[in-house]
Amino acid sequence: MAYIKRLPMPIIESYEWQFDGACNEADPETFFSPQSERGAKRRQREAAAKAFCARCPVVDACLQHALEVRESHGVWGGLNADERRALLGEQPGVTPGTGSIAS
Repeated sequence: MAYIKRLPMPIIESYEWQFDGACNEADPETFFSPQSERGAKRRQREAAAKAFCARCPVVDACLQHALEVRESHGVWGGLNADERRALLGEQPGVTPGTGSIAS
């Protein structure tokens, strides 16, 4: 779960970029894995999500948002949760602030 206190104020300017996201054309399940998804199936779903990100005009804003609020699930800005944690210098697979393993 994202850290709510890191979210921007609920004003349109903070989220306006989302209207232009390539992901608007996709099933949201493409970007978020079911709890039991593992291995090749997960990698395949993430590759499909990242294909949307690769052609997205707001991919940089999306990634910036995910890093700022520490989105702990899903593909955001072309990176999965572990890739974003690594970019932030955090331990992949561990939900920040909890010490628990993220799925």
